[in-house]
Amino acid sequence: MDEESKSQDLPKPPPLISPSTPRTPPELGEVVGVFGWVKALLKQPVSVARNVLNEKGPNGTKVFLGVFIACHLVYGLIMGLFSGEPQLAIVPLKLVLGTVVGAILCYPSLYIFACLSGADVAPGKVLSLLIGGLAMCSLLLVGFLPVSFIFTFSVKSVGFMGVVHLGIWAISILFGCRYIRQGLMHGLKDGNGFLYLWNIVLILTLLQMSTTLRPLLGPQKEGEPVFSTEKKFFLLHWGECLSKVGSEEKLSAPTGNSVPEVTAD
Repeated sequence: MDEESKSQDLPKPPPLISPSTPRTPPELGEVVGVFGWVKALLKQPVSVARNVLNEKGPNGTKVFLGVFIACHLVYGLIMGLFSGEPQLAIVPLKLVLGTVVGAILCYPSLYIFACLSGADVAPGKVLSLLIGGLAMCSLLLVGFLPVSFIFTFSVKSVGFMGVVHLGIWAISILFGCRYIRQGLMHGLKDGNGFLYLWNIVLILTLLQMSTTLRPLLGPQKEGEPVFSTEKKFFLLHWGECLSKVGSEEKLSAPTGNSVPEVTAD
């Protein structure tokens, strides 16, 4: 009897939650001003996405569009500082233009993949989530701005700066894609890989746009068009740039067999 009474007095364990059961994010609450939306996007991305899908009050899409454009212009300005004029004015515009065009090209496939994933969303809501994802990416780019600034004024190698900017952009775009997936997959018990496949499509498209709008790093040669008309795959372009940088460094490096010049008095 004592053992039975003791077993009855023990607290019952909480019920197990199935991994497939979707968790309801907290309500977004009142958001004030641009910085309020930025803070909400960074700290409560799922709640912001849910607010977009449920259409409860303002969803911040216009604010996110402005944040995306402003932050990309600022980051493009730092990229242009590496090469100086006229890249200082051209690169920020190229960065915004390339991202906008790439996102527009991938928007129809995003809506199709969202429907294939089982999400019941309207095209306008998908566009709002896409803009929010681009804003998330741009905020991270600005967050890495001090790192880019340091390397811009301490490194001369175009190839190394390309690797730095590519790494920063890769981290930023992954968080932007994560926000879009979280929004579209919210409320669905079983997710699938369709949206991950779209993330790959978006990244490859934006990388190809960066090659189409070249040069983004390095000086703009006199007489060279602002937008290159030569068709080239981005991996091939990267390989040519790296090999060119390597050959230039070998030519500029001093050789051990060089004979000092002797001048007569």
